[in-house]
Amino acid sequence: MMINEDILAKFFVDETSKEEKEAIEKWLEIEENKAIYTQFEKIWNGIGIVKNEQKVNVDAAWNKVKLKTLEKGTPLQKTTTFQSQKSFSWRMAASIVGLIVAPFFIYWILFKNPSTQKDELISFSTQKEAKEFLLPDSSVVWLDKNSTIRFSKNFTTRNITLKGTALLKVRPNPSKPFTVQANDIKVEVLGTVFSVSTTENQVIVQEGKVSVEANTKKIILEKNDKAVLIGKNLEKQVNTDKNFASFSNKVFIFENEPLNRVLEKLNRVYDKKIVLTNPALANCRITVTFKEETIENISQTISETLKLGVQIKENEIFLDGTTCQ
Repeated sequence: MMINEDILAKFFVDETSKEEKEAIEKWLEIEENKAIYTQFEKIWNGIGIVKNEQKVNVDAAWNKVKLKTLEKGTPLQKTTTFQSQKSFSWRMAASIVGLIVAPFFIYWILFKNPSTQKDELISFSTQKEAKEFLLPDSSVVWLDKNSTIRFSKNFTTRNITLKGTALLKVRPNPSKPFTVQANDIKVEVLGTVFSVSTTENQVIVQEGKVSVEANTKKIILEKNDKAVLIGKNLEKQVNTDKNFASFSNKVFIFENEPLNRVLEKLNRVYDKKIVLTNPALANCRITVTFKEETIENISQTISETLKLGVQIKENEIFLDGTTCQ
């Protein structure tokens, strides 16, 4: 959901829906957005004071202001007309206009003026667990653990660099393509859901369409397509990995999968590792689905399905047995 002046206005008078309120809270997790919100809040509070003293029509005042500073270069309103039951002096009118315009002028100088804004970089990083982040254009990034993305603070060109693995849900904007640079791989999209990994040098499309480029070769990927960079060669393949996005939602689907591969997928996502005490168990096959379960519950399900013993310790879970059934 795109946060605009109308939604913020509803938020200040407590008329937002549950979805709009949650979107605003997510939007406020970004430092730059907090600065924008603070300026809006000051202006709204200022209008509220005048309303109490002079019975000003706040809706008319708000429509006059219209909060257009989110668009770079939009000129500030020099005058604003208020309707009230009582006339008031030009001094009062001037003070109201000053109260409205001054915070926007300060904000524009600090954040939007091209002559003062530096090309600062913002980075989001993860360490031991995957996390979800909201970008300035309302696109969503799920970063796998030990991963980092970087992008320009103003985000006017929608370019990010990635180190590690990420699942991205890109907000459509035909006039501003979204690009991801992941080592030698460049991905360009208009609006889609896809995964990029620098550790595996691959791109997988979950929804929509993307362009992938590496070493002057460009290919187009659609749903369930995968691009893999092998050496200098970019190859297009069909994705057969149903769990490529499991780090973002903890949903796992295994169909007649060898146990060692199952544990490999699980151990990539969870901190507590599952270990086989008997290497012969690695080839046991299992069909099972897990949806947002704890690693302890998952290990119990595996042990019951394959008739294995299980021992849960501080940082490891041990599965033991002579054979699987």
